[in-house]
Amino acid sequence: MLNRAFSFAMFRFALLLQMTFFPSWSIGQTEPVLAPGFPLLFDTSELFNPIEGPTLADLNRDGRLEILVVGGTTVFAFQTDGSLLPGWPQATTYPNVNSPAVGDLDNDGNLDVVICDRFGFGRKSFLYAWNASGQLLPGFPQEFGLAATAATLYDLDGDGALEIINSFERQFYVFNHDGSVRQGWPKDLAPFAPISKASVGGPQRGWRT
Repeated sequence: MLNRAFSFAMFRFALLLQMTFFPSWSIGQTEPVLAPGFPLLFDTSELFNPIEGPTLADLNRDGRLEILVVGGTTVFAFQTDGSLLPGWPQATTYPNVNSPAVGDLDNDGNLDVVICDRFGFGRKSFLYAWNASGQLLPGFPQEFGLAATAATLYDLDGDGALEIINSFERQFYVFNHDGSVRQGWPKDLAPFAPISKASVGGPQRGWRT
């Protein structure tokens, strides 16, 4: 009991010492401080609200991260001051619920944005891919059955271009950067259906978001 009392006393002493001489270690941000240009208000879908947070990526290579977020049938790319990045927003056919995936699909040194919309009643989805300026990449969009998850981007074959990995209905697809389905895919997962995005492991020859 004496040891416990001594330990507690030493803890209180150490905490008091820290708060007295090193207050920045003990006191966090007392109030939220909004960045200039925020908060932002934008519309979303009445039936399909986003279920994931924003994606951060330096689309225009200026050393600052853009904020990619979905609202209804719109994909936004906001700059650090709250203004829209030139070329954005972009529209999709159906509402979006998942976060955009970002990566250099075609190995041209520039980042691209990938997302799947969804329409629950018609069980349809479109797979979209835009470049950093908001222009659709050749081969997109592609229409499939209902997509339930966000896309995963990874260089599966080590050629420097990223493949797009996503599920539609009960099938798992791998797409090339031009929107074509990679040979050997899709894989049928029936009677099960994925409810989370794919994870990829192996040699460090690709990356995903």
